[in-house]
Amino acid sequence: MLVRLFGVFGVILGAAYLLEGVIIAGILNFVRTRGTQEMFVSKSLFVTWDFLFGISVIVAAIGVLLLRNWGRIMWLGLMPALVFVHLGIIAYNQTFRYGSTQDYYIWTSMVVIATALSCWYLTRAGIRARFAPQAPNN
Repeated sequence: MLVRLFGVFGVILGAAYLLEGVIIAGILNFVRTRGTQEMFVSKSLFVTWDFLFGISVIVAAIGVLLLRNWGRIMWLGLMPALVFVHLGIIAYNQTFRYGSTQDYYIWTSMVVIATALSCWYLTRAGIRARFAPQAPNN
């Protein structure tokens, strides 16, 4: 039951990243019409990352929901990558901007906690045994 909760959480998390990508894409369209090229490039990078992580997390979460080993492995690979991207954004904002917002720190903390819980729970031998094995390569 708790394993499937990670899957449900992942679908919600991925949907949040996709929604953020859609919102930033709308802002990006507005910025493009104003002619500021620098902001266009930086915002387009955020849109790309949001869509990439959103779709990837949703796919991994569906794999976890279906108790597929590829979903578990993908989830355990994506979550630390997501943490590193968020920590990189915080470091960039602290170095070159005026810092990150309190909301961003809370969001990053939630991602870090979810990653720690995932790594602790989904790597246990009893839980790994519940996932369907991958098909052998032929």
